[in-house]
Amino acid sequence: MKGVPLIRLDIGNPSSKRKVVIIGRQHPPETTGSMALMRFIESVVADSEQARSFREAFHLVVMPLLNPDGVDAGHWRHNLGHVDLNRDWNAFAQPETRAVRDQILALKEQGRLFLMLDFHSTFRDVFYTQPDEAASSPPNFTVRWLAGIRRRVPGYTAERSASPTPTPTTSTYWAHHTFGIPAITYEIGDNTDRTLLKRVAHAAAEEMMELLVEMKDEK
Repeated sequence: MKGVPLIRLDIGNPSSKRKVVIIGRQHPPETTGSMALMRFIESVVADSEQARSFREAFHLVVMPLLNPDGVDAGHWRHNLGHVDLNRDWNAFAQPETRAVRDQILALKEQGRLFLMLDFHSTFRDVFYTQPDEAASSPPNFTVRWLAGIRRRVPGYTAERSASPTPTPTTSTYWAHHTFGIPAITYEIGDNTDRTLLKRVAHAAAEEMMELLVEMKDEK
């Protein structure tokens, strides 16, 4: 609304037709979601064999701060237009959501979208997903991903909420409905221990990379 440009990070192989999108901070005060996003990306850009293999095979686009004006103004959920951006993914009445939508649609023109993650904060750690019976490609990613996080962080409960009647105005509903991909809202508790937050984010990134490299040629 103030004309502040949105940040976009391109990671991996930009010529790859395999695309992944990560967004965050639609709601200004959700700082633990931003912390988790940053720790997640640390694993993706790490100097490890796993991360190098993922970056060679995939092009990851990260838009970590969708509501810079709302953050700057100290808003609770809204942008300067007094709109909750994560309830604007059907009307696209706001410049922020239109800009991000157009970036994602352009990626689809360049290849295939595999996954979208949207980082948030709430009262507890929870992953909002599509139900298992909702078709998505690559198939079975969500079940395997959450199981992998639990395996990598013993004792951690990767709570999942998969509503058969999702809110049709959110980013993840739009991504799944438009592209048929797994689209997951990654929520971190406001008071989640910061060491645990980091462990889970690294585990989630490592499991994502392992699964997507394995699934890269699946339809």
